[in-house]
Amino acid sequence: MGLGKSLLRGSGMNMLDLVVKTLAVFFTTPVLIASLGKENYGVWLLVMAVVAYFLMADLGLTFAATRFLAIAVGKKDEARQAAIRQVCLRYYRMAAVVVAVLIVLLLPLLPWLAGTDKGAGEMRLAFILAGGAVAARLCFRLPVILLRAHVRYDLQALASTVRVLVQSGTLVLVLWRGGGLVAVALVQAGGEFLELVLQAMMAARFRPDEKAEEAIADSGLRGELFRYSRSIVLGNLGDSVRLQLNPLMISKIQGVEALPAFSIGTRLITILEDAVNSLFGGQVLSAFGQIHGADDTQALRRQFLRMVHVTTGFASAATVGMVMVSGAFLQRWVGPELQDARMVLMILAGAYAVHFSQYPAYNLMYTIGRTDWVVRVCLWGGGVGALVSLALGLKFGLFGVVAGTAAEMIVSRGLVTAWLVGRCMPVGMAEYLVRHVLWTAVKAAALPGLAGALLLPMLTPEYPRIFAFIAIYGLAVTVSFPWTVLDQEGRSMLWRHLGLRRSQAAG
Repeated sequence: MGLGKSLLRGSGMNMLDLVVKTLAVFFTTPVLIASLGKENYGVWLLVMAVVAYFLMADLGLTFAATRFLAIAVGKKDEARQAAIRQVCLRYYRMAAVVVAVLIVLLLPLLPWLAGTDKGAGEMRLAFILAGGAVAARLCFRLPVILLRAHVRYDLQALASTVRVLVQSGTLVLVLWRGGGLVAVALVQAGGEFLELVLQAMMAARFRPDEKAEEAIADSGLRGELFRYSRSIVLGNLGDSVRLQLNPLMISKIQGVEALPAFSIGTRLITILEDAVNSLFGGQVLSAFGQIHGADDTQALRRQFLRMVHVTTGFASAATVGMVMVSGAFLQRWVGPELQDARMVLMILAGAYAVHFSQYPAYNLMYTIGRTDWVVRVCLWGGGVGALVSLALGLKFGLFGVVAGTAAEMIVSRGLVTAWLVGRCMPVGMAEYLVRHVLWTAVKAAALPGLAGALLLPMLTPEYPRIFAFIAIYGLAVTVSFPWTVLDQEGRSMLWRHLGLRRSQAAG
């Protein structure tokens, strides 16, 4: 299979996987809340928040090993491929053992983190199952690296899609038959195991020959891999402080019963983030890399600002629509008792819209070798945000924790990132932030927002009306986007890619 075809097929399967996961979340979340109850669902969210930290044991090696292995595959260097495989196998086995030890050490602390001793035995067993699944995922990490290095993201996405479908169906069946917290954890672990088996089967044909183990010590490969992965893990650490520490703060400050509102309120945002990452992540990074490699500064500036307009326009229009529809949707989806979730979403929406609009800025800094800047923004932002969230949370509870996160993101992902863009591109901070980000956001959201405001009286907590609102709002975005966001050259490119060559001249 050619590289272009592999990329296209991988992108299509990734989007299908995202759609399936989104539908699964929408379908299973109300069932979980109704079956487990608000408190036990909060305990499950807490368990998963703690378990998520175990994934940091990867230390960015998956990203680094994929890059190095892809290069070795391109060169047909089988000895190098085997050496990379051996480094990964040895490290991930050790990482799995470390996670297993951490599971044992954290068991006594779970009731303290949850703020209750009620159901402590069930909580601990669920934690063992969920944590054990992470340890297994680390221990059998190599198939994922092999699939990615051979540009077979489609196979990885297929394994994920099958796991989600089987896991969701089994979960609903188990809950329908009266299963509790431990049963949910067992289904979760079983789904992870199924995906690992599928990945191993799909990656078997890409497994390199086992040889040249002695080359590991001589080549310094281990050092190369971990030096490259260092910036990745530091950046992930900063983001994890923000994303994973908030549930722990909320459970200690206000109790696990407040976690469902936080989780539901951030769910729509994280789905939108996945979509933005799929559209404006790796593809934009590759495009910037090619232009930078040609040493064409003016072209890089032009394409960077064009992508800022596109990303900002999409993020602002999507965020405004999400806020408008959230009241009716959340009431229909999870019921009126979790309406605090909408306030969580409202507090975070603007901050995340700023974050989404800066995707091209992050890609630019990675392209020109300023990875350290991105790392510092993530680390300092995550650390400061955690302190602010803790201070506000002690006074205002759930909403204080969320407000602290929003304030940090606006400063670090908005002001600080705009200042960094001014340092690496011939564009001033104020011009970039006001003209290219804020003004583009206003233009992109104006017409769809007006259409949404006119439609709000018909928006009630009924799925047909909700979907009709989304369809009309989406149509308004589609019609207005080329004229409010794109310049003439951008519109011409769009018409050409859509096959509307006659419209190109009129554009």
